[in-house]
Amino acid sequence: MAAAEPMGPAQVPMNSEVIMDPIQAVGMEWRMKRYLLSRAFL
Repeated sequence: MAAAEPMGPAQVPMNSEVIMDPIQAVGMEWRMKRYLLSRAFL
């Protein structure tokens, strides 16, 4: 995943809009895992 790649200081301001509150981030991660699991078992 691209999100796992380390970001340099120059990329932080450009990705500022991507930063969400922790609850949204966890929810999005959970949905992604569920999506990948559903694809794996279908």
